[in-house]
Amino acid sequence: MKIAIATDENKISSHFGHCANFFIYEIDNGSAKLVEKLTPPPHEPGVIPIWLSKRGIDAVITGGMGVKARTIFESKGIKVYDKVVSDDVENVARDFANGELKIGESTCDHEGIREHHHNHDGKDHNCGKH
Repeated sequence: MKIAIATDENKISSHFGHCANFFIYEIDNGSAKLVEKLTPPPHEPGVIPIWLSKRGIDAVITGGMGVKARTIFESKGIKVYDKVVSDDVENVARDFANGELKIGESTCDHEGIREHHHNHDGKDHNCGKH
């Protein structure tokens, strides 16, 4: 199984569409092996899910994700694990490989520097600064 973990500074990203990198791991028999670190294309609706699906990703792990991205992933047969508790990316990969992924509240914060409009948990709203 091949997974992509959305990260910011080696921690789970709070917002999938604005993450700095994706750490790609191969998961096999309870172990996680880092395969590569990728910089995503610029954020535009639908671009990153398609980009990852072309790389053979089976699952995506993130702190928060909008409905549109989730829908695209699911339509491509890619499992989404969001609301994952922020931790070092290696710990998250290991926890996933061992079936112990820690799920909490959405970590999509609203303390950023620009205003935009999008969905969270199926509710369309303006986040204000994000």
